[in-house]
Amino acid sequence: MSALQPGAPATNERRLEPVGGGRQVVSRPSGAADGPEMAEGQRADGDRKGGFGRVILAEFLDDRMFYAVKVIEKRQVCDLLSVSHVESEIRCLSELGRHPFIVRLFGAFQDAHNVYLLLSLCLGGEVFRRVAELGRFEPPVAKFYAVEIGLALRFMHDRGIVYRDL
Repeated sequence: MSALQPGAPATNERRLEPVGGGRQVVSRPSGAADGPEMAEGQRADGDRKGGFGRVILAEFLDDRMFYAVKVIEKRQVCDLLSVSHVESEIRCLSELGRHPFIVRLFGAFQDAHNVYLLLSLCLGGEVFRRVAELGRFEPPVAKFYAVEIGLALRFMHDRGIVYRDL
């Protein structure tokens, strides 16, 4: 059984109370290096739906900083035969470390039903959505995004990672 199978044993599980009710999220493993520590009583709010799950806005009460917690439902991943995609996402984000134009993974963990990715919070939405809202970017903004994307792709390619969903 893959570690991502529904019902697989939980790893490094500590329950947290989300803001406004709803489901609980699981903390980052205690003692993991480099990144915010989630402690008992920290809260999450602000669901956003994504391709394989949802993203929760999480506020860490000890430092009052905000992060994104991507909640991926194991059952959906397994039903779509996409376990390798989730494992690849975790591996690639782990290998990329810190880059100013790539979302940062602080930790990945799971319970019996979900996989959780603790990510840096990126406000402003997707570039595609911004173009749809504005119709087009002014040339200086378009140049900035083109350079930002180019630098991120170069960083990834230098590490043997190819991004196919641009």
